[in-house]
Order: sequence, then structure tokens, then C-alpha cells
Amino acid sequence: MYAFLAYGLSADYVKALSLYDQAIEVLEWGRQVWRNVTKEDRGVVFEDTFLRGVKCLRLDCYIKVCIL
Repeated sequence: MYAFLAYGLSADYVKALSLYDQAIEVLEWGRQVWRNVTKEDRGVVFEDTFLRGVKCLRLDCYIKVCIL
């Protein structure tokens, strides 16, 4: 959420990229730790689609940085 706000509201793309990287790191860690737990118990946050969504947001931020 902080990365999305840094990207959208304050246009601080470097900060947003750093926060997106941290979020992806935590999501990948959680997916590894709770890989044998059912989706009902761990929630949808560690599903492929959620991780892909965060990575797409990060990619959008990378594109914005390249345009500037």
C-alpha cells in the first residue's frame, strides 16, 4: 500500500520501487514458509495471482521511471 501511494500520490518512484521489492520479498518468503498450508488457512495473499499483481505494479513503476 505504501508503495502504491508513493508511486501515485507523491511520484517518488525510487521509494516506490524499493517498497515493491520489499513486498515481493515478503510474499515470496511467506509462500515458501507456508507452502504446505491450505489456502483457506493462509489466505489468498500468497497465491500466484496476488504476487503477479504486485509484480505488475512494480513493472508499471519501472516503466514510469524509464519514461522520465
